[in-house]
Amino acid sequence: DLFVAARLIPGQYPLIPQSYYLENRDGKLIDRSAKLLPKEGRLGRIASAHLVIENSFPSLYFTGDWTGIHRLRFKEGYFQLKESVTGEKHHGLWNTIELADLDEDGDLDIIAGNYGLNTPYSATSTHPLLMLYGNINSESQLDQVIFNFENGDYYPIHLRGNFMRQFQSKKREFNTFSAYAQATIDNLFTLEEKEKLNKLTVHMFETVVFENTGTGYTVHSLPIEVQQSPIFATQLLTIKKKKYILLVGNDNMHEVFTGPKNAFNGALIEVNQNLDFKRIDAKNLGLDVPGAGKQISTLNMNNDTLLLISQNNDKLLVYGIDNAIDQ
Repeated sequence: DLFVAARLIPGQYPLIPQSYYLENRDGKLIDRSAKLLPKEGRLGRIASAHLVIENSFPSLYFTGDWTGIHRLRFKEGYFQLKESVTGEKHHGLWNTIELADLDEDGDLDIIAGNYGLNTPYSATSTHPLLMLYGNINSESQLDQVIFNFENGDYYPIHLRGNFMRQFQSKKREFNTFSAYAQATIDNLFTLEEKEKLNKLTVHMFETVVFENTGTGYTVHSLPIEVQQSPIFATQLLTIKKKKYILLVGNDNMHEVFTGPKNAFNGALIEVNQNLDFKRIDAKNLGLDVPGAGKQISTLNMNNDTLLLISQNNDKLLVYGIDNAIDQ
């Protein structure tokens, strides 16, 4: 069978697109989304999904933009949805997830690649990054405004010119850069306008491991060197009986006022049963992923294990890993 995840509807972000479940019947894929998926397949802005078997049932974990980590479990003939399995205050700008038993206690932990901390914005459980979206101008186009918490209040992150092009009616009220710089979320929109808007939140930017404790999840942030850029792919490796997490990322698709996020050349993190993390010195590793790393795959060839790392609009990188760690 095939699960086809969707991330956005062109021109209508952040409305939730439809994802599809295609059932394989004698080699022919049949759309069974309406019958088997909750919410008619409108599950979220999905950036990554990971299929595992838990308690003898197939479980599909998925995540994406402005959301938490959710689970679809196939039981009693259809998929049952559990939202925010790691907690309600764990919304992020997630790019990738991988499930594995890192602490060897018999259940699956979650490696989650996020936006990173190399950003002028903040996101916490008490003061998350906010997006308000809806139709204020009575046009077909959706309006979206992002607010960052700073100096005790929420301010828009957008440059004045960008904001005014979207909201022409606000030019008279905020006719100087100084007036716009002091405008908070309560100044920009009236109560009537706010009633037309929906809200999304981001509580964290860190790339983390969610430890499955059996009764919930505990958050473990990965080393600071991993937080330099968005992480788009991870791969759990076992080398010489030790566990390592390989991570790649970077993002050159950016707004002019935020700049590129490409300060990361990949990292290999050793992890033990206590979920202690140790970054392997890049000088001793030979790993260099300077572009926008998007995906990692392994390939066995001639009794050697190869790592294949794809980069956006760049060459495919190939590394041998059997003798990668010499310590």
